[in-house]
Amino acid sequence: MLLPRESDGLNVNCTTGVLEGNPIHEDMLDAALRVPNVFLFNTVLNVHRGIAGIFAGDLKQAHEAGVAMVRQWSGCPFTGRPIL
Repeated sequence: MLLPRESDGLNVNCTTGVLEGNPIHEDMLDAALRVPNVFLFNTVLNVHRGIAGIFAGDLKQAHEAGVAMVRQWSGCPFTGRPIL
């Protein structure tokens, strides 16, 4: 799982905000989906710690909807060329 992809010995996808290709997230999701009758209730908070969104229901769908909301706020499009 955390075998080297880079020279520092850590998988670069094991970080905050990365879901696809993140073996930690994928393992946690796999374990959660093995539990029958899971109902997810998540909230997204604003900068004042008030509730900005509520996501509930199917574990995977509700989580993905919450992630989409957070990404709208915390991300920005990249239109340049990467520096390599």
